[in-house]
Amino acid sequence: MKRWSLLCLLYLASFYDGASQTCAWPPTPVIPPNADSTFGLVEIPVVVHVVWQLPAQNISDEQIFSQIEALNRDYRLNNEDFSGVSQPLFRQMAADMEMHFVLAQTTPQGQPTNGIIRRATSLPDIGLAYAPDGRRRVCHDDLGGSDAWPTDCYLNIWVAALPAGLAGQATLPGQADPEEDGVFITPDRFGLSGSVAAPYHLGRTSTHEIGHFFNLLHLWGPGAQASCTADDGVSDTPCQSQTYAGVCPMGAGFTCGTPDMTQNFMGLSQDPCILFFTHGQKRRVRAALAGPRAGFLPANTCIVSTTEPPIEPPEFLGPCWLGTQGLWLDIRASEAWLLSLYDIHGRQVGRWSGWGHQSGYQATPELVPGIYVLVARNGASQAVKKLIFAAQ
Repeated sequence: MKRWSLLCLLYLASFYDGASQTCAWPPTPVIPPNADSTFGLVEIPVVVHVVWQLPAQNISDEQIFSQIEALNRDYRLNNEDFSGVSQPLFRQMAADMEMHFVLAQTTPQGQPTNGIIRRATSLPDIGLAYAPDGRRRVCHDDLGGSDAWPTDCYLNIWVAALPAGLAGQATLPGQADPEEDGVFITPDRFGLSGSVAAPYHLGRTSTHEIGHFFNLLHLWGPGAQASCTADDGVSDTPCQSQTYAGVCPMGAGFTCGTPDMTQNFMGLSQDPCILFFTHGQKRRVRAALAGPRAGFLPANTCIVSTTEPPIEPPEFLGPCWLGTQGLWLDIRASEAWLLSLYDIHGRQVGRWSGWGHQSGYQATPELVPGIYVLVARNGASQAVKKLIFAAQ
């Protein structure tokens, strides 16, 4: 992965991280030790949305098939290049993630499918294009993209052009609107054939970004800058203060006094140099499958009812917007709530807390025009909204 995911940087808190962060290795475990063995093999139905403007972006079925095969090798620890892991200790820590990816065979309405949707578009770089109302265009039919299938039980992957230098993105659990929850990969990084080229020719941009979708952070934790004061909430990945983005280190560095796990899939090295997940990362993914990603477990189904629609619980976060007077919000809560506002670079620019119902303006620091993300928490509930601050 030459560049980190912009969307994942917007999510600066995780579901299962600890109260403190330290670079002592291994860090204090923050995930129940028995979570590693729960569920057994989990099958992940995948729908691939190929949204193309240029013919070269309309990748072949064979290129898509090769990506699914690569995911199953990487997530089952069957990749032949695993023998290239340079640290003997790290080889012992590598885990079979017990996840099997399959192209969806049934639509949400119960009809047979091959799991591949193709949409032509007139929009360049649609993978990171937004409509005036803040919606991500590639995720919506009416905006030139392709509507998501239910994102709580299908892994939606949009293969579409991204701006130069950006290979892929993903949303972490609870980060995005359900209609835009998934993985975004540029066509020349998807699969092992067709338009891909070395050193990003092994499908590992998708391996990495799907890790984010199931709540794995970069090895150095949240944020764009690696440092020895942050952590990824995983008990067996050492802290490191280098991202190794776009390079292929032959061995481990020692940037925080312990060996850097440069060959882990959640790093940013070139495809031939990222080779494994750890048991701690597996436990973190299993915790996500027991919580916000539980729709992927076998007991659940992706078939949409054709009768009465489900009754949705009332939202505790009502209308809100950014203006020159600050953040206007309408909180309809009956307990304590917390709001965090992030800019497009993932930096927290505002934080508010309170109790019960409240409406009106909250003062904000001076903001530049652009897109912001508001994350609201009320007990066990969470809401995420995109806000646009326009120049006056």
